[in-house]
Amino acid sequence: MNEIRKRIQIFETDNNLSLTIKSFNYSPTRILIHLERLEGLKVISKRSFLLTDEFEAYFTYKTHTFVLFTPFSEIEIEPDTKETPKEVTSEIFEHLYHYKMVWLHNYIYGLIKYALKPSNKR
Repeated sequence: MNEIRKRIQIFETDNNLSLTIKSFNYSPTRILIHLERLEGLKVISKRSFLLTDEFEAYFTYKTHTFVLFTPFSEIEIEPDTKETPKEVTSEIFEHLYHYKMVWLHNYIYGLIKYALKPSNKR
């Protein structure tokens, strides 16, 4: 069993799905890089502060916007609006179940690429 599967929890509230990855064994940047392996998914903005837990990134998939953020020592992913179909959200979450290692050179490239993204999704 893939290690990340043990750390993923999916919740349903107000007819929307959200996902939590417990523990920081996975960096939010590496998760974003893995997510971008899903055809059609695009990171549109990222904001982080170096000496805090605050990390926030927005990405689109199938015309819907999602947010990835880090409260405490967890990574959260959820749709940005209540109108996002569960099927679309489930495709992203299923992709995370098959997390594959992000190599150092890809991580460094991702850090640079995301640093150049705007910090506001609008």
